[in-house]
Amino acid sequence: MSETTSILILVFGTLLFTLFAIFTILYVALQKKRQYQNEIEKQEMRHRFANEMMQSRLEVQEATLKQLAEELHDNTAQLLGIAKMNVHEAEKRSNEEIKGLLAASVEMLSEAISDVRSMSHTMNGTFVLKTGLIESIQKDLQHIASASRINCKFDTKGDEFELEEDRELMLFRIIQEAVSNSVKHGQPDSIEVMLSYNTGSVDVSISDNGRGFDDSAQNNGMGMTNMQERVKLLNGTIHISSAINKGTNIHLSIPDTYAE
Repeated sequence: MSETTSILILVFGTLLFTLFAIFTILYVALQKKRQYQNEIEKQEMRHRFANEMMQSRLEVQEATLKQLAEELHDNTAQLLGIAKMNVHEAEKRSNEEIKGLLAASVEMLSEAISDVRSMSHTMNGTFVLKTGLIESIQKDLQHIASASRINCKFDTKGDEFELEEDRELMLFRIIQEAVSNSVKHGQPDSIEVMLSYNTGSVDVSISDNGRGFDDSAQNNGMGMTNMQERVKLLNGTIHISSAINKGTNIHLSIPDTYAE
């Protein structure tokens, strides 16, 4: 092999090695840049999720206060008003009649106190987080059954597991709003809620035998829109089916963790 050939081979080899080193450095730099961009996107996603969750919480609080005002006006205030009238009426009656009126008033006052206690529990986020999703749903349905005389049925399937606190509270508020919408607009005789714990998700079915509505309409109301937005925040899915005079069925599926 001549000296010239050896020099050419050495130069060519050095050039190849240099190009390989440059490509390797560029590749590593590109990967680092992609990782950095992905991390930024994840942080932005988490930040956006936190902001949307906070906004949704504010909306839930406003809706909860409105619901509380309606409940106090429609049910508790009526019971207290009747009890007050009974006490005034008792002043004009005989002893035996007074006993009957006072006994009825005591019963109404006890019912009003029970209603207020139940409402305060299910509207208190700390209570919901402390007692868990299942017991909170049970208490909310017990209050609905007591206040509106609607037959409420609740059942669970699968092995119970806890969601992250924000997710569990948000899911309860979605269920609470669905049931509240059913009572207000559907006027049903019965409401059934099924909570299913599956691998990787919590599924909820809410059905009633009320008046229903045309689910093909473009706008099904603010309540339905709110539920859909909150389910989207939880990275879940919601399917609503209904027809006039044929009740309403709502199915939710919420993943057990927030997928980044």
